[in-house]
Amino acid sequence: KGCSVIRMVSNLLGEETFLKGISHYLHKHQYANTVTSDLWEALTSVSGVDMSEFMSPWTEDPGYPLLTVAETAKRDEISVSQRRFFGAVPQDSIQVYPVSLEIRNIDGTIDRSQVLKELKGTAKVTDSLLFKLNAEQTGIFRVKYSDTLLERLTLEGVKGADSLLSTSDRIGLLADLEALKGFEVSVGQVLAVAQRWSADPSPIVLTKILDILGSVAHV
Repeated sequence: KGCSVIRMVSNLLGEETFLKGISHYLHKHQYANTVTSDLWEALTSVSGVDMSEFMSPWTEDPGYPLLTVAETAKRDEISVSQRRFFGAVPQDSIQVYPVSLEIRNIDGTIDRSQVLKELKGTAKVTDSLLFKLNAEQTGIFRVKYSDTLLERLTLEGVKGADSLLSTSDRIGLLADLEALKGFEVSVGQVLAVAQRWSADPSPIVLTKILDILGSVAHV
């Protein structure tokens, strides 16, 4: 989780700003002891973003969020809710993580501006017909899509290298399904995606599919 948090922060602020913040932090506290809040203060000073408020739940509370996503009556809007997740069973909890949604839209652009700061809310998309949260898998959260949305993403992923979904996106979707299988999604749904993507051109995606098949076979 620690390494993933650092990657998430770097992506949130941008690599250049993140490295400036790290440099400021190291110079200010050289030859001294520090606490976690010192790092957030350094990053805040160079970015103008209140990193202490954003990062406290990620570093002080256990687990990470599972986001449940569904369509709404509006074509340019989706509903998003979160629950705390410990890598096995999601829990009903009042714990709220500020989540940068990182939405990949149907035109290929990535919207990094929207943050879910409550247990349930809405987000804007170019078209709810096709989109993906956690573009490039830089955030620490799992995503459960409605059956309809999952079907559309699966069909898009069949296109492989020509898909809207990057290699990281396809691996991320598989990883989310694997983590949620038997709890939030059926094993049948997971295997259906694995079968449809069995001709994917990426050896990394195929390795992930083999991992999923191995875990199911083991059970």
